[in-house]
Amino acid sequence: MSTTNLCTRIDLRAVVQPERQPLILNAFGSLGLHESLEFIDDLDACLFEERLRLELPGNFLWQDLQGLPGTSLVRLTKTSERHGNARCCGACGGA
Repeated sequence: MSTTNLCTRIDLRAVVQPERQPLILNAFGSLGLHESLEFIDDLDACLFEERLRLELPGNFLWQDLQGLPGTSLVRLTKTSERHGNARCCGACGGA
C-alpha cells in the first residue's frame, strides 16, 4: 500500500481472490469521514460494488476511474460514519 494526499492506493492484482474484498473492507473501515482509498483490480469490481451497497448503504461514494486496460481502478470515499448491516458492534441495538 502507498499513501499520498491522504488517499491510500491498494493494488489487488497480486492478492489472492478470497483476500481481496476483506482487505478493502478493513481499509475502508479505518478511513475517517470524507477520506478515500483507491484500489486497482484485474477483476470486474461490479459484484463488490453491489455487496458494498447492501452492507454499507449510504456510507460511501464509489467512483470508477480510468485504469489500465484490463483493470478496474476505483476510488471509495467514506461519506458517513454510520455502520452498515455487516459492521454492527451491537452498541446501538442494530439501529
